[in-house]
Amino acid sequence: DRWTGDYSYPYQASEPRYLQYYGTNSAGNKWLALVNGSCPGCDLSYNDLRGADLSDGDFSNADFTGANLSGVKFANAKLDGAKFAGADLSGVDLSRRDLTGADMSKAKMHGANLAGAKLSGADLSLIDADRTDFSGAALRGADISHSVFYNCNFTGADFTGARIDWRNDKVSGRTDFSNSNLQDATLVKLDLTNAAFPGVDLRGADLSGAIVKNLRRFLEIRTDPSTVCPGGAKGPCNW
Repeated sequence: DRWTGDYSYPYQASEPRYLQYYGTNSAGNKWLALVNGSCPGCDLSYNDLRGADLSDGDFSNADFTGANLSGVKFANAKLDGAKFAGADLSGVDLSRRDLTGADMSKAKMHGANLAGAKLSGADLSLIDADRTDFSGAALRGADISHSVFYNCNFTGADFTGARIDWRNDKVSGRTDFSNSNLQDATLVKLDLTNAAFPGVDLRGADLSGAIVKNLRRFLEIRTDPSTVCPGGAKGPCNW
């Protein structure tokens, strides 16, 4: 491309030629992302990147806030420090990716794959997750408060030290928490209708007022006297 040779990589929005051809930081960065496949540290917020193939690109510290990323391919892309707050991540495969400390608050995750992802310390508050796979994900110290999970899979996920305040929220539609660690979670008045809980560690969790109608596969749930059961009594809980 005759323009890419006009300035050195990484491209700077302040360079006159950049502004001459692309007008705005946002439009220019979108062009760089789509044509060059990399845009480290770029502001890509609120851009429509649906279906783009950004595989193998460098998007470390990029800002995808509010961007439409549905169906985007991020295979082997560098995403260290990237921001995804309010982004549409539907259908995106982020399995086994290192997203430690990432801001994904208010993101839409319908049909996304985060199996085995490293999400320790990440902000997953207020997300909208439907048919999302979190199996085996490391969610230590993450904030997952007031999010909606429907038909999600948390099998083997580690929530140790996570901020899980699902007070008055709903986690249903056959969501699977099998073998997950939910110690010290706040699940007050949480609607767990049809959720699956086999092998879940609920020691120290507060489930007072939780709705456990049609709770599926609840064998071997670990509770102790530090657990507050749905009826308000101290554990161990009888399901």
